[in-house]
Amino acid sequence: MAAAAQVLRLHGAVELIASYQEGTAQVLIPYARGWKDLGGYRQSDATWKWASLVNDLLSSLETSARMNTLHLMARHMHERLTPTVMDIAAERGALDVLEFFSSRPELRCTSDAMDYAATEGHFKVVKFLHTHRTEGCTVRAMNGAASRGHLDIVSFLNANRSEGCTVFAMDSAAAHGHMDVVAFLHHHRREGCTTQAMDVAARNGHLDIVKFLHENRTEGCTGDALTYALMYDRLDVAAYMQSIRPEGCSADALYGAAWAGSLDVVKFLCASRLRPPYQPAVLDAAVSRGHIQIVVYLQTVYAAHACWWSPWWLQLMHAVVRHSYVQLKRVVLASLRW
Repeated sequence: MAAAAQVLRLHGAVELIASYQEGTAQVLIPYARGWKDLGGYRQSDATWKWASLVNDLLSSLETSARMNTLHLMARHMHERLTPTVMDIAAERGALDVLEFFSSRPELRCTSDAMDYAATEGHFKVVKFLHTHRTEGCTVRAMNGAASRGHLDIVSFLNANRSEGCTVFAMDSAAAHGHMDVVAFLHHHRREGCTTQAMDVAARNGHLDIVKFLHENRTEGCTGDALTYALMYDRLDVAAYMQSIRPEGCSADALYGAAWAGSLDVVKFLCASRLRPPYQPAVLDAAVSRGHIQIVVYLQTVYAAHACWWSPWWLQLMHAVVRHSYVQLKRVVLASLRW
């Protein structure tokens, strides 16, 4: 007993012993508790939640404390340092954590690591994984980097990796307005794009990309491109497209503009070659929303010379009465040709 008591007199011995509870180092207790709390989850969900918890806790520590915790985890919880832990570290750009993992051959990641890092724009992490790891990546790496506009990573992957990308890369880069990425993919890759590239670029108002795709690519677009541009008030894009593209737009474009109260779009459609035939739903949409200026304008376009018993006026009076707009009633009465 005397010999055992002597141990407690050693400098730091008591502090070291007290730092363990139930056989777990003090700094590892939050991790151990987190692991126990995952008992009710499915394995796939538990794996992801555990990896996220580990990275959350590690990111809250100073560098020296983080490295100390990692060493303790590798010694006492190495079986819980799953590949997903390293994958999420890569997603969050935690290069020091990745360097620690790579110093221990038994700790692994998956191709998700580089895919995630590329998508999130962590260029240093991508280069580290490419140089020091063998798990590689998939087409999701370049696809994700292109979608987020990370041209430096797209260029690096193109020069150093063989996985390539899919049409999603240019489609998504065009949709998000990344002109430099679209141009790079056009000049350096062969995957191309789909009609979605111009369709969604038009919807989002990226006129420079619409022009580039029209002048340099052959995939073209669908009627959705001009329809979307009109529905989202992208009149500069709409004016360009209706002058150079043959696809036209959907009959719903005028209805959507009337319902939304977009007088400029209504005027654009009615004054261009795209002017659709009269549809009762268009008038009803404008009346039901109380867009008086649009009702008046539609009357000048479609019923300027119609008599009060014409289908136009009969439908207009019915719509006005049904929606009880007093102001519109006055407009109707003032405009009637008896």
